[in-house]
Amino acid sequence: GREQTVAGMPSEAPNRAYLYTGAREPALSHNGRHLAFVSDTTASSALPGWAAGRVPGEQATAQVYVWDRSGADQRRAVRLVSGANGAPSTIGGHSPAISEDGRVVAFVSADPTLVPADTPQCTSICPTQVYRLDRDTDRNGIFDEPPRFPPLTLVSAVDAGRVEIGVPEAGNGSSWAPALSADGTQVAFVTDATNLLPSRRGGGGSSEDGDLLVAETELGMLRRVLDGADVAAVPGAHGNPTLSKTGQVVAFDTAAAASLPTDTLGAENRAIAAVEVTPRLSLAQIDFGTVLPGLDSTELYAQVQNAGPAAFEPAVVEVSPNFRVTGGTCARGILVAAGSSCSVNLVFRPTAARGYTGTLTVAGVGEGAPSVTTTVRGSAGEPVLSIDPGGVDLGAGIVGGQGGRIAFDISNISFVATRISRIQLGGANPDDFRVTTESCSGGRALNSDATCAVELEFWPTDSGYRSALVIATTDSGAYTAAIVGGFADYEPGFNTDRTLVEPGGELGIGFNGFPPDTPVTIRFDDGGAPFATVTTNSGGGLLAYITVPGRVRPGVHRLVATAGETATATTTIEITELARSTTPGLPGYGLG
Repeated sequence: GREQTVAGMPSEAPNRAYLYTGAREPALSHNGRHLAFVSDTTASSALPGWAAGRVPGEQATAQVYVWDRSGADQRRAVRLVSGANGAPSTIGGHSPAISEDGRVVAFVSADPTLVPADTPQCTSICPTQVYRLDRDTDRNGIFDEPPRFPPLTLVSAVDAGRVEIGVPEAGNGSSWAPALSADGTQVAFVTDATNLLPSRRGGGGSSEDGDLLVAETELGMLRRVLDGADVAAVPGAHGNPTLSKTGQVVAFDTAAAASLPTDTLGAENRAIAAVEVTPRLSLAQIDFGTVLPGLDSTELYAQVQNAGPAAFEPAVVEVSPNFRVTGGTCARGILVAAGSSCSVNLVFRPTAARGYTGTLTVAGVGEGAPSVTTTVRGSAGEPVLSIDPGGVDLGAGIVGGQGGRIAFDISNISFVATRISRIQLGGANPDDFRVTTESCSGGRALNSDATCAVELEFWPTDSGYRSALVIATTDSGAYTAAIVGGFADYEPGFNTDRTLVEPGGELGIGFNGFPPDTPVTIRFDDGGAPFATVTTNSGGGLLAYITVPGRVRPGVHRLVATAGETATATTTIEITELARSTTPGLPGYGLG
């Protein structure tokens, strides 16, 4: 009784019109309930049969399916994965990978019609792409109900297929071998495409090797696994990636390991390598304002923002005495994907009339796991003011430009008129926010139940999650505070003084929008090492001359300028042929 046939297999033998293989390539969810597999049957039909193919006498078309082994109705327990709007792909799919809970299935297909996309032109054979199916787009815990959003997305595409307007730009070469993190928000894959990132890598290894990328689907971005300055020249000769639970560790086999010998038959030897990344976490400061001694404050929540790369799993949440954790979503077993956040709910109970300062710490699982700390404050006394909203995230901004804006209402909750002496900004990044107008600290008293307003704007000075406290204080020292935050990115620009240049010639370059006082490396996008390094000024810009390498083939080339992990810009130049020098004719050398 330990053996069970996969649901969706036909009861009758196949006909001889096509060649059949049957069911294969199983991928099992962590709890064993959901099984993804490949089969050349119509496994999701009420009465499964054997599938047809494109050419009689050749292989039948195989699809990717997922089977809910514990489904109440086993006749409907198999779902088609490699299809669009319920119709199977005419080309089929293969190589499934499944998330820990079975919600997400990734697979490979050469069918360019599965999702609307800008795909490369192909004739008889199209490049294979990596796709991701989300079986629970509204995240209500119910799989395979009618989706609110398109459940199938293209992963092997520029910006991981995430676009605000238009359609994604697919990889211009094949992608394959997908692997998923536990929650399915990260997809590692191998690719021969050269348009997915600003720079590309030279090839090598076997036909199954390529460049190794990870798609952070919540962030809508791709990252190269080997992308540090010390490995910039490593060729894309990797295969068979696998991800840890959080995606912080990527293991793979490679033909690009240093000093590996070649055996007597000339076959490539391989090594297994692992690369680990640490997510960048942010946590805003919390201030409860003035609270009555001996009583609990209003519950506030702190948001742990994960800017990536990779997810993290909270394991430890600790706070200093007089502050207490009352709940939240930062807990062991809950993965916080790159681009998302978890919350810590807190209350404050002062015991004596004084100010209190403590520390809130949220840390991940295991040695070397990411952690983040922040300051929590409060004061004991008679509450006078209240601010609404108590916390808000503004629209994303560009470093050096304006992001979102917000208005806060400050109310007098006491029984007597009071005067607000000052409005100030504090917390982690007060310089990233500006009070534009306020009607609170003009010197007039604020009556009981009356309200004044404070408006501010987001002007980020650096990338990542930026936060501050808006603090209103009365003449008596009682105060209230609110949290304001927002994400920011650099939007660098790169241009040249001309588009035609000879090998070894001088080229004028201009930068703007880069991090200030930061080294920027310049290279061609062919995977070679940087040939120039310059440093931006205090405004993130630069005007300079660089020398183009003397050995560069003629033609159009793309230059890539990179500042750490935060800013990359590209521009295009054309390398011309070197002018041939002519030796003047001299008498006595056959010229008269």
